[in-house]
Amino acid sequence: MLVYGSTTMISMHYPIRFQKWGLVASSGAIINGFSSIGNMIATYGSGYVADQFGWNTLLFIWGAIVVVFVLMTIFLIPTWKKFRGK
Repeated sequence: MLVYGSTTMISMHYPIRFQKWGLVASSGAIINGFSSIGNMIATYGSGYVADQFGWNTLLFIWGAIVVVFVLMTIFLIPTWKKFRGK
C-alpha cells in the first residue's frame, strides 16, 4: 500500500516536466505502465523466491535492490539537475 502512494505521486508529478516537448500524456503512461509491470514482477517474483529459497534469501535480494537503486539515484542526481535546468 505504501508503494501505491509513491507511484501515484511520481506518475502525476514528473510527466509535467515533459510539457515543452508535448509528451506529458506519453511520459505519464510510460511511468504508470512500468510501475504496474514492476509491481507484478515484484509480487510473483517475491513469492517464488520465498517459496524456493526462503525468506532470508528474499530479504537479502530486497536489500541488494535497495542499495543498487540508492546508488543509481545518487549518481543520477547531476543528470536530473541538468535536465531540470538547474
